[in-house]
Amino acid sequence: MQAFQQLCGFNTFMYYSASLFQEIRFNQPTAVGLIISGTNFLFTLFALEYIDVVGRRRIMVFSAPGMVFGLILASIAFHYMTIHTGGNLVTGAQYSHGWAGIVLLSMIIFIALYATSLGNVPWQQGELFSLDVQLLRCNLYHTPIKHTVRGIGTLLSTATNWAANFLIGSTYLSLMSAIMPSGAFGFYMGLCLLGWLFCVFCFPDVSGLSLEEVQNMFKDGYGIRESERLRRVKREILQREKGKLSG
Repeated sequence: MQAFQQLCGFNTFMYYSASLFQEIRFNQPTAVGLIISGTNFLFTLFALEYIDVVGRRRIMVFSAPGMVFGLILASIAFHYMTIHTGGNLVTGAQYSHGWAGIVLLSMIIFIALYATSLGNVPWQQGELFSLDVQLLRCNLYHTPIKHTVRGIGTLLSTATNWAANFLIGSTYLSLMSAIMPSGAFGFYMGLCLLGWLFCVFCFPDVSGLSLEEVQNMFKDGYGIRESERLRRVKREILQREKGKLSG
C-alpha cells in the first residue's frame, strides 16, 4: 500500500504542477497549483472524518477506479492537446484552452479521490502489525536487541514509501520526455490499476478489530473474508446492545 501510494504518481503533481500548468499556458500557474494543493488538503480532512465510518477497504476499492479515470482523462487530454507539437510539451507553444481545462479537471478528480483514500489509508499501517517483542542479535556487539514486530513493520513500510517517492520524483521528467505526457500519465494509470487490483484481492479491512483478531485473521491467507465476518459480528453485537439499552 505504501508503494502504491507513491507509484500512482501523486507527488509528481505536488512537485511539478506549477511548472506543468505554465507549459500548457495557464496565465497563473502558481494559483492553479494552489488549487491542486487545496483540493488535497480539503479532501484529506474529509477522509480523516469518515475513514472509519466507510471502512478502509471499501474506501480504497471504490475510490481507486476514480483515480484511474482521472489519469486516463489526463492522458487523453495531453494526447489531443499536443498533437501539433509531436506529442511533447514545447515551451512557448499555444495549446487549446479546452484541453488544458480538461487536464486541470482530471487532476482535481485524481487528487480528490487520492486524498480521500490512498493518501490516508496506508498510514493506518500500525494496526496490521502485532506488538510482540522479539530479540535481534547484533553482530557488532554480540548482544541481543529487543524490538517489536510493529516497529520493524512500520519502519520497512515507511522506507518503502520514501523509496517509491524517490523513484517517481527522480524519473518524472525523463518519463515525460521519453514517452511523452500522454504516455507518462498512461503509465501512472497502469500502476494505479495494479494497486486497485491489490486492494480488491489482498487488502482486508481491520477497522474496529482488536490486535488479537487482526493476528488471527492472517492465519488463513489475506484474511479479507475473515475480516468482513468479524466486523459483521461486531456490528450485530453492537446493534443488539443498543436495542437492549433503548428497550
